[in-house]
Amino acid sequence: MQLDSTDLAYLRRFSCTPDGQQWLKLLQRNQTETDVRLRTAIGDDLLRTQGKAQLLAELISQVTEAEKKLDRARPARPVVARADWLAG
Repeated sequence: MQLDSTDLAYLRRFSCTPDGQQWLKLLQRNQTETDVRLRTAIGDDLLRTQGKAQLLAELISQVTEAEKKLDRARPARPVVARADWLAG
């Protein structure tokens, strides 16, 4: 899923709140439990667990890297010279 600048700004603000930090901790704990299950899962359970692990990793990445992605998405401000300085 591609996040736009509005999504990234929301995730950046949310990740700074106590609720956002708690949600991130829950995701990370769930990811740890999923990683443990990956070591023993077989067959269809392995495939489901791999999908869950990928989803959790993506969610965690979106929250933790929102600010970096938002900064990269912003266009660089052009350098504008003042005309009176150039004329003087």
